[in-house]
Amino acid sequence: MSIPKLIDIHSHVNFNAFKNDGHEVLKRTLDAGVWTILVGSQIDTSRRAVEYAEKYPEGIYAAVGLHPIHLSDMYVDAKEISAAEGVPSFHTRVERFSYDAYKPLAMHPKTVAIGECGLDYYRVMEHGTWNMEQIKNLQADTFRQQIALAREVKKPLMIHCRNAYEDLLHYGSYYVCARL
Repeated sequence: MSIPKLIDIHSHVNFNAFKNDGHEVLKRTLDAGVWTILVGSQIDTSRRAVEYAEKYPEGIYAAVGLHPIHLSDMYVDAKEISAAEGVPSFHTRVERFSYDAYKPLAMHPKTVAIGECGLDYYRVMEHGTWNMEQIKNLQADTFRQQIALAREVKKPLMIHCRNAYEDLLHYGSYYVCARL
């Protein structure tokens, strides 16, 4: 086993933006002595993270989960996310968390975390696509399901939280403590 110089614990080479050159990016990453965790935000990107990780004997790992912005239709502005030129704005693709669909991915030996999961009230407040209480409840329920999955497969959470810190601590700590 080689020892990396650096570990990038949150990358998205498994996203469509890298569909044509993902393996080249990962090869350059490994050649530079950097390992990475490819983070899923929906079932398809979670599957792709595991598929990439399977192709590399070491250095490429997966985190699988459902990001809270994918629970309702929201517009994500390119100005907010475009750390790199050419990253377009997009509308989220709505998904409901399926414990049964995510569990086999979570159990995979190259999966090292559950996530990116958590709470995100920023875009809900900005774009108002749902009643705020509805989306808060849906996000909390989805987060609790992913906490339960992480506990079952004994893997840590990769948490996303934006404008929801008090609720994240409340739901997360209550649920974790209630299950101990």
